Amino acid sequence: MLIPDIVDDTVFYLLRAVDEGLLQLSFTASNGKVVNLTKDGLGELAGWFAGNGWRQMYAKERFVDDFSDLK
Repeated sequence: MLIPDIVDDTVFYLLRAVDEGLLQLSFTASNGKVVNLTKDGLGELAGWFAGNGWRQMYAKERFVDDFSDLK
Protein backbone atom coordinates (compact mmCIF):
# COMPACT_ATOMS: atom_id res chain seq x y z
CA MET A 1 0.00 0.00 0.00
CA LEU A 2 2.96 2.32 0.58
CA ILE A 3 4.25 2.27 -3.00
CA PRO A 4 0.94 3.32 -4.63
CA ASP A 5 0.64 6.19 -2.13
CA ILE A 6 4.18 7.37 -2.91
CA VAL A 7 3.52 7.20 -6.65
CA ASP A 8 0.21 9.07 -6.24
CA ASP A 9 1.92 11.79 -4.18
CA THR A 10 4.69 12.13 -6.75
CA VAL A 11 2.25 12.44 -9.64
CA PHE A 12 0.14 14.93 -7.66
CA TYR A 13 3.11 17.22 -6.96
CA LEU A 14 4.27 16.96 -10.57
CA LEU A 15 0.83 18.02 -11.79
CA ARG A 16 0.71 20.77 -9.15
CA ALA A 17 4.01 22.16 -10.47
CA VAL A 18 2.47 22.21 -13.96
CA ASP A 19 -0.68 23.92 -12.61
CA GLU A 20 1.40 26.62 -10.90
CA GLY A 21 3.55 27.22 -13.98
CA LEU A 22 6.73 26.01 -12.25
CA LEU A 23 7.11 23.26 -14.84
CA GLN A 24 6.21 24.23 -18.39
CA LEU A 25 4.98 21.15 -20.25
CA SER A 26 3.19 20.76 -23.51
CA PHE A 27 1.61 17.80 -25.23
CA THR A 28 1.58 17.19 -28.96
CA ALA A 29 -1.49 15.27 -30.12
CA SER A 30 -1.40 12.78 -32.97
CA ASN A 31 -2.98 15.42 -35.23
CA GLY A 32 -0.05 17.79 -34.54
CA LYS A 33 -1.93 20.17 -32.24
CA VAL A 34 0.24 21.37 -29.34
CA VAL A 35 -1.48 21.74 -25.97
CA ASN A 36 0.06 23.91 -23.24
CA LEU A 37 -0.78 21.95 -20.09
CA THR A 38 -0.37 24.92 -17.75
CA LYS A 39 -2.72 27.15 -19.74
CA ASP A 40 -5.19 24.59 -21.06
CA GLY A 41 -5.28 22.57 -17.83
CA LEU A 42 -6.85 25.62 -16.14
CA GLY A 43 -4.82 24.98 -12.98
CA GLU A 44 -6.87 21.87 -12.21
CA LEU A 45 -4.64 18.94 -13.23
CA ALA A 46 -3.59 18.10 -9.66
CA GLY A 47 -7.14 18.52 -8.40
CA TRP A 48 -8.53 16.21 -11.06
CA PHE A 49 -5.92 13.63 -10.18
CA ALA A 50 -6.36 13.75 -6.39
CA GLY A 51 -10.10 14.36 -6.20
CA ASN A 52 -12.91 12.34 -7.73
CA GLY A 53 -11.31 12.39 -11.13
CA TRP A 54 -8.69 10.38 -12.95
CA ARG A 55 -7.76 7.90 -10.22
CA GLN A 56 -11.35 7.00 -9.52
CA MET A 57 -12.20 6.59 -13.20
CA TYR A 58 -9.05 4.85 -14.42
CA ALA A 59 -7.34 3.10 -11.48
CA LYS A 60 -7.18 -0.64 -11.93
CA GLU A 61 -5.85 -1.12 -8.42
CA ARG A 62 -7.31 -0.02 -5.13
CA PHE A 63 -6.44 3.45 -3.90
CA VAL A 64 -7.24 5.34 -0.72
CA ASP A 65 -9.50 8.35 -1.14
CA ASP A 66 -8.39 10.62 1.70
CA PHE A 67 -11.30 12.96 1.06
CA SER A 68 -14.16 10.46 0.82
CA ASP A 69 -15.75 11.75 4.04
CA LEU A 70 -15.88 15.38 2.84
CA LYS A 71 -18.98 16.70 1.13
